[in-house]
Amino acid sequence: MPHVELPQAEFKVVMLGDTNAGKTSLVLRFAEGYYRDAPRSSTVGAFFITKRIQTSSGITCKIQIWDTAGQSQFRAMAPMYYRNAAAAIVCYDVTDPQSFTVMREWLDELHRNVPAGSIVIAIAATKTDLSQTADATTLVPPNEAQDVANALGAIFVDTSAKSNSNVQVLFQRVAERVLQFRENARREGMNGTPGAIPVTPGASIDKTGMVVKNGISENRGNQIMSREGPEMDSSPRKQRGMSLHSRQSSNGNGVTDLSSEDELIEQTQAKLSMCDASGMACGMSGEDGRSCCIS
Repeated sequence: MPHVELPQAEFKVVMLGDTNAGKTSLVLRFAEGYYRDAPRSSTVGAFFITKRIQTSSGITCKIQIWDTAGQSQFRAMAPMYYRNAAAAIVCYDVTDPQSFTVMREWLDELHRNVPAGSIVIAIAATKTDLSQTADATTLVPPNEAQDVANALGAIFVDTSAKSNSNVQVLFQRVAERVLQFRENARREGMNGTPGAIPVTPGASIDKTGMVVKNGISENRGNQIMSREGPEMDSSPRKQRGMSLHSRQSSNGNGVTDLSSEDELIEQTQAKLSMCDASGMACGMSGEDGRSCCIS
């Protein structure tokens, strides 16, 4: 039987939202297939992981998902995180009204800094499994988020990483919308934006953003703090090489001594510059399950 080369696409998705809004849990549930019920430390800086997903039209999408820190001190680095992103998933915790306010701030940030129509936006309501037991007076009404999404033409999905509710649906809808954006842009003859790169049968997108026909592009020159593993994992792996949320140790206790937030920002900016030097970021050409920690 002759080999049939299926259409494929490759793009970057950035996760945004308040600290403890559930961004990391969503990413790990989708990309690695597990949920950790124990308290999780907040993400420091950013990390990304790649995952393949097939759309209903038969196009295989290799998604590079960037999980970012929600703390306010990292806001200055936000433009680097969503640079060249085809989509942004903005999360809020349904049991935390403050996270909904922060979610709207992130939407404003995107509106100010990203050209209109160049990025797919999705709003993810997280931790919906808690809605039955949480104080009803503190719950964010679903219609409020839906109204915001409708006003922006954005995707809205209720999710729960714990119960694995609608997690696959969220990323599936984002992938479908990105491909729709690209097809619309191709038809309109637009060029030069992440959303305007066409999907070509039997082709992929190389590290310079060009469409090529010789398979998935290679980008192995700037691997930093990478890890590999199977596409699906039913439990957290014991050996990761480096924790998703750790910083390199310089004081013997596993945490780098930093004299100021500015120093932390400068260190992260330097690592991001290394990642972006040859394209979208390091780890893009790895097999499913490869990720990069920037912390």
